[in-house]
Amino acid sequence: MNYLRAVIFSVGNREFGIDINHVVAYKKMPPVLNNSKNLEYMKGSPTKCQIIAPIIDLRTNFLGNENSSDFKMTRLLIVERNDDLVGIIVDSAMDVMDISEDTIQPFKMNTDFDYYIGISKQGDREIIILDVQNMMENLYLYISRQNGFH
Repeated sequence: MNYLRAVIFSVGNREFGIDINHVVAYKKMPPVLNNSKNLEYMKGSPTKCQIIAPIIDLRTNFLGNENSSDFKMTRLLIVERNDDLVGIIVDSAMDVMDISEDTIQPFKMNTDFDYYIGISKQGDREIIILDVQNMMENLYLYISRQNGFH
């Protein structure tokens, strides 16, 4: 039986999991340098944590929640794939869990984005597993197009 070791975090009333092998850091939300070219769910780049990376706010487009600019209580989860970094704004990181791959079922949210591997039921918890590779490939493709690179 194969397991996914995942960092579990919350955004709103939903729980998400992300492969721990992609997690680089978990920090208090730093000040952000905003870029007006960004999509509404992109908040810019952190300015004080020695990391330059686009930041995605899962509270907006991904979940359909209202955009919130109050970052006092949020945290920044920095993830990496093939030396590319992205920050994900989360409400809190809760724990690390081993999730049996057999428990992950297909899942589709009603958004324009397909960054989910599936959903896993763990007792009374439903954990949405994020697809880091797909998320980052699409994010960097969008950024390169915005900057004139195809």
